[in-house]
Amino acid sequence: MERSVERVETPSGHPAWHVVRHAEVKALLGDQRLGRSHPDPANAGRYSKDDIAGRPAGGGSSEHAEHAWWRRTMNKVFSPANLERVTPTVRSLAAAVAEEFAGAAQPAELNGQYSTPLASRVMCALLGTPTNDVDRFREWTEEGAQVTDLERSMTGMRQLMAYAAKLVGRRRADPGEDAVSALIEASRDGSKINQGRVVKLLAGMLAFGRETPASVIDWGTLLLLTNPGQLELLLADPALVAPAVEEILRLFKPHAATDQGLLRYAHADIEVGEVTVHAGDMVLLDVMLANRDEDVFPEPESFDITRVHNPHLTFGFGAYMCNFTRLGRAEIGIGLATLFERFPTLALDQRPDELQIKDHLRTGGLVRLPVTW
Repeated sequence: MERSVERVETPSGHPAWHVVRHAEVKALLGDQRLGRSHPDPANAGRYSKDDIAGRPAGGGSSEHAEHAWWRRTMNKVFSPANLERVTPTVRSLAAAVAEEFAGAAQPAELNGQYSTPLASRVMCALLGTPTNDVDRFREWTEEGAQVTDLERSMTGMRQLMAYAAKLVGRRRADPGEDAVSALIEASRDGSKINQGRVVKLLAGMLAFGRETPASVIDWGTLLLLTNPGQLELLLADPALVAPAVEEILRLFKPHAATDQGLLRYAHADIEVGEVTVHAGDMVLLDVMLANRDEDVFPEPESFDITRVHNPHLTFGFGAYMCNFTRLGRAEIGIGLATLFERFPTLALDQRPDELQIKDHLRTGGLVRLPVTW
């Protein structure tokens, strides 16, 4: 990895700057001169013509203020104290799902029978939504995450937003102890509530707040099972769960990323490495390559759960830090720890090179992960 930035052409035929080194990707993630929006969306370059995330997200006047609000709100709802209160619920749900998984016929399918059910039940418990709505969430998420059919993607997102709007309306009329009620209260500005903001945030939780933890649990299971020495260390020392989660995240492809990185647009001229990125230019922040920068991560391709310094950028940085960071880390760690405590002889039932990635979905993840024990 020599150059920090290079000129590339996107699948739609538009030029873009591809940024690959850790220092530059981190700096640009926190640079407010860069954003998902574009000052002139109609004339902006696009990564893809068929992916809703392959184009700018509106104009640029309010983007950073919106993200700052989302960050403040999520920090209130999922504060360390609130996370500590919800952790026993996550542990209880993980134990229950693991017990059900133990009764499955072998080979069992980890994603469909453990990872996704766990992530879905955690989200339903947090939001106070019925678990029998999970199939609808998943269908809408998969439709919304399509990267090959723009109309299907937009339809799925509209359905998620409509469900979220109804849920917010019910909680405004009848508040409870759930996260939706907390989001509404955290968004209050005097007597006013910005319902649109809450609906957008809630729709994101219903989609990526479920899909991401499930996919990372799958990916972590695959890494541990294909690196038996690392799994042996984890089984011998439960204290390694936290650094194991960070190493798994380092090697995980972030959701909402194109094949060449997170899509951004310059709102002003920016010096990056040896080049000048001009206002309006498309920029691709390649978090996956940044997380393998040998200047930051010695032996970057090695999976090492004892890695001490691990400043990966999978959850973003600065204004674009993922809103679900605290909850996600806890859920992934508990999910993996519970799985290997309950199934210490877990093994793959398919060669790693035969496993398929959901390339047609922005949420990514493995199509299936068959295992035995």
